[in-house]
Amino acid sequence: MPTSRTIRLFLFTGALGVFACDDTCPEVPVPLASIDATCGPTAIGTVPVVNGSFEALQDPLAGWSLRDAPGTQVSRLAGLDGCAAIALAPAGERFAPTAQLTQVVPAAAVRGQRVRLNAYVRAEASGGSRPGLAVHARVGERQRVVDGAAIRIKDATWALRGVEFDVPRDADTIELAVQLGEAARVELDGVTLDRVGPACPGCDPPASLDERELDNLLAYTRLLGHVRWFYPADQVEHGDWNRLALAGVQTALAADSPVALADALERAFQPRAPLVRVAVGQPPAAPFARPTDATRALVWRHGDNSERVDRDSLAGHVPEDISVPEPGVPHAIPLTRGLVASMPYAVWAAASSLPLPGRSDPPLAKPPGFTPAAGDRLTRLAAIAMLGARLSQFSPYVTRDHNAWEHVLRDSFARAAVARDRFELREVVWRLFAVLGDTPAQVHIDNDVELAHRLALRWTWLEDQVVVTAVDPARAPDLRVGDIVLALDGVPVDLALRDVLAYTPGRTDERRMLWALARLTCGQTDEPRALTVRRDDGEHTVAVATVPARIEPALRPGPKIRDLAPGLLYVDLWELAPADLRAAAERLAAADAAILDTRGTLRRKLVELLVPPAPLPERHAIWPEGQHAWSDPDAVPTAPPEPMKLPSRLVVLTDAGAIHYTEPMLHALRTDHGARLVGSPTAGATADLRTFKLPGGLVVYYTHGEPFAEGRDPFTPLAPDIAVTPTIAGIRAGRDEVLERALAELQTSEFPRSE
Repeated sequence: MPTSRTIRLFLFTGALGVFACDDTCPEVPVPLASIDATCGPTAIGTVPVVNGSFEALQDPLAGWSLRDAPGTQVSRLAGLDGCAAIALAPAGERFAPTAQLTQVVPAAAVRGQRVRLNAYVRAEASGGSRPGLAVHARVGERQRVVDGAAIRIKDATWALRGVEFDVPRDADTIELAVQLGEAARVELDGVTLDRVGPACPGCDPPASLDERELDNLLAYTRLLGHVRWFYPADQVEHGDWNRLALAGVQTALAADSPVALADALERAFQPRAPLVRVAVGQPPAAPFARPTDATRALVWRHGDNSERVDRDSLAGHVPEDISVPEPGVPHAIPLTRGLVASMPYAVWAAASSLPLPGRSDPPLAKPPGFTPAAGDRLTRLAAIAMLGARLSQFSPYVTRDHNAWEHVLRDSFARAAVARDRFELREVVWRLFAVLGDTPAQVHIDNDVELAHRLALRWTWLEDQVVVTAVDPARAPDLRVGDIVLALDGVPVDLALRDVLAYTPGRTDERRMLWALARLTCGQTDEPRALTVRRDDGEHTVAVATVPARIEPALRPGPKIRDLAPGLLYVDLWELAPADLRAAAERLAAADAAILDTRGTLRRKLVELLVPPAPLPERHAIWPEGQHAWSDPDAVPTAPPEPMKLPSRLVVLTDAGAIHYTEPMLHALRTDHGARLVGSPTAGATADLRTFKLPGGLVVYYTHGEPFAEGRDPFTPLAPDIAVTPTIAGIRAGRDEVLERALAELQTSEFPRSE
């Protein structure tokens, strides 16, 4: 016999279609006085969540834990699931970035399964990070996070939100989290965890590639780069190219001969580029006829903004020594295995709107409901194909050495084929950038659980050892500055570094070691980690707490802006807020001399206050692979904004952390202000970074195009005027030897002095 509550809830959900609601769901007013012990279930979902409807009378958060949210105010309101929902409000204006509401459930029943975390959520954002839903798999006594998934909540309306997650086979528990994300208020109801089915349905297992398959993938990738970004017809701007790449890779892999591969490539591309031809030997080179109703021709122009433009409109913007593609004229594209493709880089407008009769996108041989995931071999290969196609056209590192690029791409395909998951795929892409030398490149997963926490310390590589340079005494009371690190969680630090350095990008050894050490501080657990260290009295194993990776520990002592002597101002730019630098503008202008400390990651807005960026000439390309790139000769640069006034006697502390927009600033300070650079070489990585998402969820940042750097090579590190390498003895004595050398430089008579 159904209870009155069951009937009431059935009618309620049936009338509103809540179970089908995947968009905004209105709140139904339910008198709060009607809430009683039987109003809502105590455990809901196919994987029981305790008090998921927040109906418990005595404690609305029974079964849940608040983390990093002291003083949170909890109130009830009318609900969607059952009778009540809850509202969480911070003690102050907004929650801390790490604040969250969590519940841990056993994972045994859903190992190797796909689950979905659902919740009705409404959030009032107040700046900063956004609230979200997350699910994490934890393993072992220390509850190490080994995998996870998350979504962010982007609006303030009631809606049923959900995130799917494949539970690892070794998971012990699943942590459900409502991330409060610096919100001013979060309202919740109906948190459920349900089985969806087997993990990664339709995913192909890892398997190595033979030489024929590698050749086929290289041919597909090369042609993909030309078609995706230089075939200027309407069809290329429609459709999901990441998914099209899966079908294209699948088609290319199956080809067992050059003739079959030529046919496979034409079938893969003709629905999007009907004038592409592929043949063994030379394909037809005769121009395609102009349609009788054609009135104009289209061509791609890639620059700050990529767009298809009228070919005739380029006439006044292209230097005389650069040709503009002729419409309908095919150009040869050598592939592999004796294949040559051809396609026009300009097409008649009428032809661009004519689909190829009888052709459609190649079918994807996957079961219904398949979702591309990096646990799938085909998805990983498609990710490398999409990455390779883009870098082939727009990476300055590839442009400089096409022969080496083929070997890099072949190796990346081979590694991706046998990778087991998205974490190993991420390492494959990191390794690709490391071999290319793209120092500022970044590769991330939608949920970088392996990088979620960092040790509350700073360390560096000195005298062939890892040396602790700064400690947070509250989080690592037994660690000392100057300790030599021997092992991390029982793993010898030299072995751990060797593994990380294998996929570390950087143009200098100093930069690569800086990156590797930063990566080594990151981990999967929010529990303390064990460091084995050596000091004068022997070896010790100490516990070091971790902090969320997005929270930079304050480990450089002293005020960010302070007087070191009368008329001498020190400005630590690391993690300095732009507003604080603006507030100190008069102090900086009035100083006789200044030391700017740029060691560490600097905020772009901060850098631009000191040296406003000069407007860069926009670069254009209408031919593939960076051929005939040019800057608009008629462009009139606008004057940059007025920079901050700086003392005439200026010393800048620098190291391999100087990257991106910091290097142009250092160059300008040295050439235009006569500043002396003290420390170690910069990274040599001035870059215009672009980002895109690969099949399977990886997000990639790469150096796009040749960066403009007047008077210097943007890929060569800036050498300091005075090279200074700290020593272990100096660190143990509490000395900043780079700063000391800068102070000494300001005392020399050769250094220019203001009148």
